[in-house]
Amino acid sequence: MCGGYFWFVSRRIDRAPRTVPMPRSATAPGDRLLQPGSYWPFGLALAALAAGLGLVYWQLWLIGAGMLAVLAATGGLLFEYYSAPATAAE
Repeated sequence: MCGGYFWFVSRRIDRAPRTVPMPRSATAPGDRLLQPGSYWPFGLALAALAAGLGLVYWQLWLIGAGMLAVLAATGGLLFEYYSAPATAAE
């Protein structure tokens, strides 16, 4: 059903032009702007595991600790590349 829908819709859409050049970035050719690796997803998985085990064994203290750790790891992921705006030097 999904394949039939995509086939039907693809007949109505124009093909993408392959001759349009890609815009050049300000970096040297071949440079990629990839972010470095992060340990926050691993911490988030461990926190979710702790919260899940707390739910399975109905240990309220483990549920609470796991949920706090999930919030902390989510905040870590969210603000990982955040840098505070520079303050004006007096």
